[in-house]
Amino acid sequence: ERYNTIVGMTDNIIFEYDVTKDSVIFTSNFNTKFSFRAKTSRFEDSFFVNGQVLRKKKAEFERFVDSMLEGKAVQGEFCFKTIYNDYAWYIVRCACIRGNDDEIVKIIGVMLGIDRAKRREKNLMKMASYDSLTQILNRQSFEESLLNEYELSHMRKTRVAVLFIDIDDFKYCYVTHNHLKS
Repeated sequence: ERYNTIVGMTDNIIFEYDVTKDSVIFTSNFNTKFSFRAKTSRFEDSFFVNGQVLRKKKAEFERFVDSMLEGKAVQGEFCFKTIYNDYAWYIVRCACIRGNDDEIVKIIGVMLGIDRAKRREKNLMKMASYDSLTQILNRQSFEESLLNEYELSHMRKTRVAVLFIDIDDFKYCYVTHNHLKS
């Protein structure tokens, strides 16, 4: 009862895979986050096999599940399809419990929602790379991008060109407008 009370107080999703019974269960808050519903409690029908992961993270998630089934304590960041038909980021951590014969008996874990932190991180990266007034790459990001393009063109044995446009009194207009914006 104490365990259920503590679990109910957290927003984290806790799961357990009973290997001996081939049964996967999630805490009830799983259903408030994801529309996925397994046909049975068997592992082959579970979220770990059939849940929708962002395509670019799918192979990584499959490797994560394989490591989990091998009994390794693993952790990864994945983007899953939610009940709202969008995607949200979660850290998934798990560990195994072994029996007397050193065989895996259970795999237990937690899913921690990190979507808000990921969005904040993305926003900070954008703020660090783009000018707030013009919404174009700032000087440092532009120079890094230009250097990258130059190196790629060298590897591909192609050419790269830069077009420079000088706008009269742009700095004055920029500083004035930026001052008014503040």
